[in-house]
Amino acid sequence: MPRPTQPILSTRNITDAALDAVDATGDFTMPGIAKQLNVTPSSLYTHISGRSEIVELMRIRVMSSISVPHPPAGWSERISAWGWAYRRAAVEHWRLIPLLMTRSVRTEVTFDIDTALVQAFSDGGFNSTDTRHAISTLDSLVLGSVVKLSTPDVAWTQSSNPSEVTREAANPLRTDDTFDFGLRTLIAGWMAQCVVRLYTESHSDLPVTSR
Repeated sequence: MPRPTQPILSTRNITDAALDAVDATGDFTMPGIAKQLNVTPSSLYTHISGRSEIVELMRIRVMSSISVPHPPAGWSERISAWGWAYRRAAVEHWRLIPLLMTRSVRTEVTFDIDTALVQAFSDGGFNSTDTRHAISTLDSLVLGSVVKLSTPDVAWTQSSNPSEVTREAANPLRTDDTFDFGLRTLIAGWMAQCVVRLYTESHSDLPVTSR
């Protein structure tokens, strides 16, 4: 019998099988992966340590598809590009998000992306505390828009009698428009903070006059 050109088992095809299961059902099991790959569950452990490592491998797969522009792109353009890239990657495997949110981040690729995002906010004049608040807010917008995909197509029953504006906003086809509006609103607010900060700093040496 000729030898297979590729190994039957690898971290790559284990990750592929886990992602397939999560995309279909929202979760995965070791026996389920083994069955899909036509191997025994015990043989999986020659390549991975267990469930937690598989979750991290899936995180790496998703986060590796995200690219963050570097200077000379402006800080707000970099943040906008990151938001859209993150959302596209998350939407592709939206059922995976709850699994990722329940576990601490351990992957270097995620830290690299986070460092680039911190640098973008730093270039915009944000201090470390405000940067962390801003990143958390942006993360909430992205993940919230992805979780929205799991809601029913019809969010309101006829007996609910929602307003026309609410009914249109619940349309899943408007998800991109809603995310775009939220992202633009956040960035506009952050840019306004920069203007206020620059104005305050440039006028900090003016004498205070009493009325």
